[in-house]
Amino acid sequence: HKLGDFLNEEAKEALDGVDLILWLVDASTPPTEEDANIASLLAEVALRTPLVLALNKMDMVSADDESARVDEFVHMAGNAKVMKISAAKRLGIGELLEALIQASPQREADYPEEQITDLYEKEIAADLIREACLIQLRDEVPHGMAVRIDEFKERENGMAYIAATIFVERESQK
Repeated sequence: HKLGDFLNEEAKEALDGVDLILWLVDASTPPTEEDANIASLLAEVALRTPLVLALNKMDMVSADDESARVDEFVHMAGNAKVMKISAAKRLGIGELLEALIQASPQREADYPEEQITDLYEKEIAADLIREACLIQLRDEVPHGMAVRIDEFKERENGMAYIAATIFVERESQK
């Protein structure tokens, strides 16, 4: 569907120029088709970008299944640094944070220190529109929503004209 296509394209574009990738998976279940799709996407990027695979919910994996489950995800992730965690029980979180810090390269800032954000005005506008939809419509709008800014023009009076498309995932018919 259009929302899924939009979000997949956003994810692909987000991978360009990143310094580090954290892939967080639910290890309480075997890898899914979506996991395989993400793995194939990351395989292209991971050759040039450090990849950390965080296996979450390890507290829910039985001792008998742990080795096989870890192997399944490791096989998909290639040369990733693998971390076993449980976010709910706060197990391994400190070690994961330290691994992310160690794997992150140090470099010059991309923008001046006094600059508040590295987001473009169009990105901020999209976030504000999405937030307004969720606030105004509350439970009526699913969280499966994305906003694409189609037109953004600054007016002479300092105001902006914004045209946007809102993608909402429909519930599947059963």
